[in-house]
Amino acid sequence: MSQKTCRDCGVEKPPDQFHTHPQMRDGRHNYCVECYRRHNRERYHRRKGGDLRDNRRTRPLQSDGFRECPDCGELKPASEFAVRRRTADGLHTYCRSCNSARSIASAMRIHGSVRAAMLKTRYGVTAEQVDAMIEGQRGLCAICWSKHAEHVDHDHATGAIRGMLCFTCNVGLGNFADDVDRIADAVLYLGGRLPPPEVGVAAELPSGEPRLAATGRSAIALWHLKKKYGLTERELAAMMAAQGGRCVICLAGPAEHVDHDHTTGAVRGILCSGCNTGLGNFGDDLFRLIGAMNYLTVLESCDES
Repeated sequence: MSQKTCRDCGVEKPPDQFHTHPQMRDGRHNYCVECYRRHNRERYHRRKGGDLRDNRRTRPLQSDGFRECPDCGELKPASEFAVRRRTADGLHTYCRSCNSARSIASAMRIHGSVRAAMLKTRYGVTAEQVDAMIEGQRGLCAICWSKHAEHVDHDHATGAIRGMLCFTCNVGLGNFADDVDRIADAVLYLGGRLPPPEVGVAAELPSGEPRLAATGRSAIALWHLKKKYGLTERELAAMMAAQGGRCVICLAGPAEHVDHDHTTGAVRGILCSGCNTGLGNFGDDLFRLIGAMNYLTVLESCDES
């Protein structure tokens, strides 16, 4: 680490300008030595003048469970103070509304906006860099190229930023766990070319009919399935048995959600929550799914090269 930004003055300084702090990720305090000393001087003079706002031990909970917030001066119940294990009484110094206002003010002072602070803290980029990425994509999502690019997409393993996506494409990738093969199977599934998983032969009833496992649905859920999809309990059990109780697409998650064609209403299969929601976020659109495959494949090939 060559430089560190002070959270108070916002100036980048060498690491030796920050006191050591074993609990910090980089081993250094968040405030530079100059700001740290200034805070101590100001706190000292306030206490000398009789202002004990910074001394947490002077503001214990009262017998009725209330305490006074040093910022707004209001007497509030303990539930109005967020939990903080590091403090002596296990509560934040300021009430929730005042603490939120302080956080916003700090973000505005250091980064210029709450958005800039979030981008810097979570992704390590500035708002200007994100705006440049959006402009480079002509303001459109890097997958569907039809909706506005407003969400930063990043690799959850490495933390590297991959591009700017619309809300549904970004959530859809998350539901498919950024797995190219899983998205490819979803494309085959929508095209009706994904074979069902292999399952063992079910035991037979005395009548010769196959014995089907229980669906695990309540009477209300079965009534809903019959009304919405036209499925009886036995038809649902037969579909789940044919799939071996697993999702048709990923073959890993449990078969829990009935998937149907929103145009014709025909039931296509039983999917896990991630695959079912992922298809919904991509609008059951083959082209968007193929675009997501290409998006991830190109990025993987760039990383390898």
